[in-house]
Amino acid sequence: MLSLISKWFLNGLVVVPFLAVFSEATWVQALLTSTAFSIAAYLIGDLWILKFTKNIAASVADVGLAYVFLYMVSSVFGWTLSNAEMITLSMVVGFEEYFFHSLVRTDRMTAADDRSKN
Repeated sequence: MLSLISKWFLNGLVVVPFLAVFSEATWVQALLTSTAFSIAAYLIGDLWILKFTKNIAASVADVGLAYVFLYMVSSVFGWTLSNAEMITLSMVVGFEEYFFHSLVRTDRMTAADDRSKN
């Protein structure tokens, strides 16, 4: 659960201000979009893809997921996010996810080591 909260916080630091500045999203819409994306990225990227692949593959998948997610939400709400803005935000999210995955894997390995010692 701490991983999901950490992901939500980190994605929120990136996604909310970006959407609030570069689209017609209100702060509430930007926060809800960031929250929904964080949940989707956690379920798909962290619990499924990262479990079976390496960090780089999971981060690339997060970039693709972020782009598709932003495209869909932008279309639904009528935001004028350009393709370049969606690619830029997706790449920034992917970069952040790469480091987040490193922390998650380190925490999981440390916790597994602690359990095996007891």
